[in-house]
Amino acid sequence: MNNFRIVFVFFAIVTTIYLSSCKGKNASDVSARESVELGDVVITDYYDDSTKMITDQVYLNDSMRVLKTYYFRNGQIYMVGDLINDVRDGEWKAYSEDGHLLTVGSYKNGLDHGLKTVYFENGNIRYQGNFENGKKVGIWKFYTKDGKLAKELDLSLGQVN
Repeated sequence: MNNFRIVFVFFAIVTTIYLSSCKGKNASDVSARESVELGDVVITDYYDDSTKMITDQVYLNDSMRVLKTYYFRNGQIYMVGDLINDVRDGEWKAYSEDGHLLTVGSYKNGLDHGLKTVYFENGNIRYQGNFENGKKVGIWKFYTKDGKLAKELDLSLGQVN
């Protein structure tokens, strides 16, 4: 999957260069969907009616795995992660409109699976815990905005948060 992310970064740069050539066009000049094929990689960009890119996808022709990126209207990344057959699978990250990382979590077959970390806008962890097939398991930790541990729950002991 690491090679896939390297390919994504390379082609995201190519896409940015390609998109910059669209500046100055009005909404009727730019289609709602544009695709660029580069060898075994296809990049598909989707636009809203004011030509702001709202999502893009990068996938290999021989793979069902897609790296999907969603954007705020200001162009900042909102969310990025992997899909298999249009279902979340792998790591996903969500950001605030001003670029702060807010959430990192993993999915398996569309369900939360693995460690999930949610952050305050100052970068400190808000809470963190594990999922197994969409259910919270094990020890979950909750922190104050200044980074101090506020509460710890062991969900294997039946504690509910």
